[in-house]
Amino acid sequence: MLKSALHWLKGTRPGQITFDEIKSWVGKEDAVILEIGANDGTDTKRFAETFPQARIFAFEPDPRAAERWQAQVQSPNVTLVQTAIGNSNGTVTFHQSDGDVQDGPQTGWDLSGSIRAPKDHLKRHPHINFDQTLDVPISTLDRWAEDNNIGEIDFIWADVQGAENDLILGAQKTLSRTRLFYTEYDNREMYEGQWSLQTISENLKDHTLIARWKNDALFQLKSAGKR
Repeated sequence: MLKSALHWLKGTRPGQITFDEIKSWVGKEDAVILEIGANDGTDTKRFAETFPQARIFAFEPDPRAAERWQAQVQSPNVTLVQTAIGNSNGTVTFHQSDGDVQDGPQTGWDLSGSIRAPKDHLKRHPHINFDQTLDVPISTLDRWAEDNNIGEIDFIWADVQGAENDLILGAQKTLSRTRLFYTEYDNREMYEGQWSLQTISENLKDHTLIARWKNDALFQLKSAGKR
């Protein structure tokens, strides 16, 4: 399935999708956008600037990142949801990342935390540790969307650090009405149980893979047609 989805693509693109590209793909001003894994709000601000008339929901379960998010995002069309998104409802163990990386903070590296325990991540990035865990709220995207009367979604940006399977399995109804789904991926098991791009593609039955980058992929709802 992956070969048939990829054969017409012009290889792997450098970097990641740009906000100009997102705007072009979405094609409307009053979009509904979900940023799942918002961290400190850097990308949230770009979404708010690119789509000032959109409804934007940013999800971030790590309280350290959420505190920084609140300090720098003041856009009235953006809502912060301090909840992990996965395949259960209630609470879940969150593995906080810490340490330092090249050109990054000396301590307090909070960009790699996940509801999945680290695996190959510990080998690839030995300067990042996951010594601390905490319980955080978790919801399936289906439950959250139902509780908040969310209908069609125009764009999802998913940066869930190896928990792509949890997100997808808990969002079957919601994804069936999501036009564009952009997700990080890794074909190594950076976190325990992490899906490869092929497995992600096989489980997004309503979507077609339309573009890929080194560690990101863009899927479009089949009923929306090809670009």
